[in-house]
Amino acid sequence: MGYPRHLYLTFGGRYFTDEIWSGGIRLASPASPNDEGDEAWTITAAEQNQYAADAVETWFTSAGAKVSGMARLDWVKLNAIDTDGSYLDKSNTNLVEYPTDTAPTGGSGAMDWPQISVCVSFRTDVSRGLAARGRLYVPAVVSKSGAGRVGAADCLTMATAAKDLLEELRDMPQLLIGGQLAPCVVSRGLRTGPDTWGPGVARYIRRSEVGDVADTQRRRRNELVEVYSGVDVDPDD
Repeated sequence: MGYPRHLYLTFGGRYFTDEIWSGGIRLASPASPNDEGDEAWTITAAEQNQYAADAVETWFTSAGAKVSGMARLDWVKLNAIDTDGSYLDKSNTNLVEYPTDTAPTGGSGAMDWPQISVCVSFRTDVSRGLAARGRLYVPAVVSKSGAGRVGAADCLTMATAAKDLLEELRDMPQLLIGGQLAPCVVSRGLRTGPDTWGPGVARYIRRSEVGDVADTQRRRRNELVEVYSGVDVDPDD
């Protein structure tokens, strides 16, 4: 059984001309995640999927999220995840796509290097172990202190914007499961055999935090093709 049943909200889009960005938030009901049948997890686009897309767009374009103006929100998906980690409804991706020319842009008009991002950490009620902490890497533009760190005011502003998004998703129109879903950190259960896992864990997100050290996205940096400019040096003069 590897995972508790839950919803997985993913979103992303273009970043600069040749890059992409993406993120995700999971929603679950930790008390009884697997007690309801498949039909109870049916996502109605007009009620759940579009609501989630609107919530993400509001966060993405807000000044508080600090998202770079070079980032686009091209798509949002909301899917029920089964206990094996796959889509419960494989016939419907529940995809909301924005037109290429009019896709929302980040709320910050500034830009920063594409290999730099700022991590929003989601903490639960445990400090270690399964489902202890989640992360959302934001293509953000933030102020820098004299010590080369993210400004404290921007850290708090970003954490608050993420908190507002989580609470907006918490109030999403209810599915037919027994209890209202809320943003959670979800982990697969411990391996019990070659292809088997114990019960997964979901824990409510209790705190949104942003640290003052920017993150380096090594994959992005490695994919940037460097172009050199220079001049010749005459050793004989």
